[in-house]
Amino acid sequence: MRTAAVTLLAALAIAVSGPPEAARWAPAGASAAGTLARPTLSGPESTTASGSGFFTVHWTHSGADSTSQSYVDLLAEAADSALAVQCGQMGYLEPPSDQGGGGDDSYDIYVMAATGRGYCSYAGEPRDPATPSNDRASFIVLSSGLEQDIARVAIAHYFQNAVQMAYDVDEPVWFMENCATWMEDMVFDSVDDYWNYLHEGDNPLRKPWLDCMAAGPPGYCLGGCIWPRYISLRLGESAVREVWESCADAWGQNLSEALADVFGGHEMTLGRAFAEYGCWRWFTGPNWHDGETWDDEAAGWTPGPYVFPDHDVTSLPYAGDQGPHPPESWGIHWIRVDLRACQSGWLRFDFDGSDDVCWILGVILWDTSGSSELYLYEPSAPACTLGVSVDPDGWDYAVFFPGVAESGGPDHTYDFSVDQVLGSGEQPGPAQVSLSVTGNPCGSSASALFDLPQADSVRLVLFDLSGRMIGLLYDGWCDAGEHSLAIPVEGIAPGSYMLLLWSGSGGATARLTVTE
Repeated sequence: MRTAAVTLLAALAIAVSGPPEAARWAPAGASAAGTLARPTLSGPESTTASGSGFFTVHWTHSGADSTSQSYVDLLAEAADSALAVQCGQMGYLEPPSDQGGGGDDSYDIYVMAATGRGYCSYAGEPRDPATPSNDRASFIVLSSGLEQDIARVAIAHYFQNAVQMAYDVDEPVWFMENCATWMEDMVFDSVDDYWNYLHEGDNPLRKPWLDCMAAGPPGYCLGGCIWPRYISLRLGESAVREVWESCADAWGQNLSEALADVFGGHEMTLGRAFAEYGCWRWFTGPNWHDGETWDDEAAGWTPGPYVFPDHDVTSLPYAGDQGPHPPESWGIHWIRVDLRACQSGWLRFDFDGSDDVCWILGVILWDTSGSSELYLYEPSAPACTLGVSVDPDGWDYAVFFPGVAESGGPDHTYDFSVDQVLGSGEQPGPAQVSLSVTGNPCGSSASALFDLPQADSVRLVLFDLSGRMIGLLYDGWCDAGEHSLAIPVEGIAPGSYMLLLWSGSGGATARLTVTE
């Protein structure tokens, strides 16, 4: 079923004809960008207009590209659905006119014996003369031999590529393919073909150390559909469109700036979003629990996140390093510590990374029955050492995830140690900042209580359990000590919500329940 919001990106290409170097290759096909010109069919051409009149499907009865009227009708109907959802319901731009390139001003889809599923291309197509943006008209080529559901999601995928080209053709293909795969599920949410990219192989769950903002190995862009999916669920469905709108504001690649602008409009830095995305990816496959995670479909993303054998800690004390694959820029590792035999004292995690790197550190305290707490550390300047202590009482695992929140930089190597510290003298890291709710559950009034070990900047935000921000409750400087802040419960729908507090000293979470 479709969740509250979903997004994917798409980014490689499969050639239909011509030499292999004419396009970038991918397992399932993707945008051919500007590499492939309009094809010539193997037999006399027939055309079929879609019900909306927006599309014309070009096809033939004979030769290698031969197909049937029923298949063409299926494609035309799927294209109208993609148009209705993407441009109608979601508000994306329609592709600009090709100024008669296919015989009239309708959008052209060619059906032929393609390798893979097909592609979308803007090769030789005109720009929209009415806009200053680097936008182009485009066309789609689709394979004549696809199973019905695959044909539908392929149309949704390539039409999203066409929409992206209506904003800016220069943005990186990895984001284009992320979004296009996500859009398959937005248009045809019952098919779930994108799940195939999240099982074994190249994807951000199985290879989290790879750069989540790059093409990666073949297929990684398609599995990266969960990055825009996270953006959509976390900020709202329109946020992904806002990224494309920001991309269109400047010629050339400005995706990083566009992402930062959109997250900044929702009171987040790109580094904090990246850290949250690391946490979000953990609660997938067998780690998913109803009511505690943001994505209803993530339970089906099996086998779930991958932990290096050397990062699966079952006895203490323990010391390790980055393992066989250091995290790339915008990559993370998951280090899982079994707490079931460690329920007293404090658990201390010390991290020492290569210098002059913007490291982040996330900590998940996790009970396999379904509860969890999250703490995020995002230094304001490059920092190579980070340390945190957590109270293991009542938790099954602690998952520490260091990552590199920047592009480029030196080698991303590190050492870490983890040990149990007995007694009460050890000052805990995340527990230094406490957060609770009074009057909970509440019907008319409630207050957030938080305690700071030192004067610090504080941001307190209220989210629903899908991860959508309900409101920014506080953003400013606070003195050390205890603080109380009224929560504006009036006007909030009954249900469960999550309070997240961020400060330079750490973070904390608390649950808020609003009654009738």
